[in-house]
Amino acid sequence: MNKPVNFIHLAGSGAAREWGSFALEFPHRARFTAVVDADRNRREAFAAEHNIAKNRQYGTLKQAQQEGRLADAALVSVPETERAAAILGMLGAGYDVMTETPLALTAADVTAIADAARKGDAILAAFHPLRHHSLFRTVRQMIHSGAFGRVLGVELTRTLSHVAMAHYHVRGTLNTQSALPLMGACAGTELDLLRGWADCRPRKVCSSGVLTHFKADRAPQGAPAFCLDGCPIQRDCPYHVVRMYGDAGADLSLVRQIGAFKERHELWNSLRNSRYGRCVYKCDNDVLDFQAVAIEFEGSVTAHLTVTGMGGEDARMARIVLDNGLIELDSRNGLIRAATLNPPMRREVESVGAPPDPIRAMLDAFIDAVGSRDRRHLPAPFGASLDGHWMAFAAEESRLSGKWVELRNPDGGRGRN
Repeated sequence: MNKPVNFIHLAGSGAAREWGSFALEFPHRARFTAVVDADRNRREAFAAEHNIAKNRQYGTLKQAQQEGRLADAALVSVPETERAAAILGMLGAGYDVMTETPLALTAADVTAIADAARKGDAILAAFHPLRHHSLFRTVRQMIHSGAFGRVLGVELTRTLSHVAMAHYHVRGTLNTQSALPLMGACAGTELDLLRGWADCRPRKVCSSGVLTHFKADRAPQGAPAFCLDGCPIQRDCPYHVVRMYGDAGADLSLVRQIGAFKERHELWNSLRNSRYGRCVYKCDNDVLDFQAVAIEFEGSVTAHLTVTGMGGEDARMARIVLDNGLIELDSRNGLIRAATLNPPMRREVESVGAPPDPIRAMLDAFIDAVGSRDRRHLPAPFGASLDGHWMAFAAEESRLSGKWVELRNPDGGRGRN
């Protein structure tokens, strides 16, 4: 397309700044002309970076909606609790929409979004970062090559970093199973990955899981309710807020989720009494730190997913069994090991191409789709994004009931969007 796509950015998540960097690097492709963010400091900082006029900076979605159509498309990176309303609001106003995942926290809201996508002409795309990662993309290409035969089963293990586990699932606003189950957080990542490798619709799900570590009875003796109130094991605790948010190697995107701070002392003041400053053993959390899920797909394909917050590092390991071979991968070293029966072959495979920026890859595809009105530019139909969510909801239902749960939603990833 000859002109950039104008975006309104519904911000608030840690990725907001990362999305914005695309427009700064490729102004001929994208431009932000309006921003919605409840945090004034963060909103004004984003607006300054993108030269957004003062009258196009909004504290609430309702304020922006009162102004009418402000851009060609909406980029939704608000917190999970606000995401469904933001997506539905933008679709209702006629915007094309790209959104982070998970789409929503309830099956009813996901269904409403799916219905809105089918009924309207807007282009709706969900961001699945692992689809664009060179390691996982290479595995999918190997599966689709046919050289290894038909997929029979998949085993995938995900270890969350201790920082991510503590920030999102222990201290964060979605630290309860009723708000966002552990599998709900995997709807757009690991479960979507399994759906892509199996390349068929899930039929039923079984799951079990426990919370083992982040509990009051595991708290060190003398530990205060807030880390900065004189924790006796500050030097050794990997979850202490100084180490997580203040060290030189701290993840700044997590700090931005807490707030926009101009000075270091502002961050410390916030952590003295905010939920992100709490001792991880004295929070109101009940999100599982270990869960296993079994999935039966159509075509007699089975999959097993294990997710744990106790692995220490962020990693994914997988084994894919096919009727003419085996594919194994380990994200910690970026290696893929493959073997075939006929002809007999064993080799290590490097992922194809340098690791791409997932945000850039997805925005490029979305902008092409918006400019041409051709959804084939997107990496997969929007309907394929839904199956990961149905599996997540079924996993929680199964965990609570102790039974296999059949997926009842008929969409099956075949929706037009």
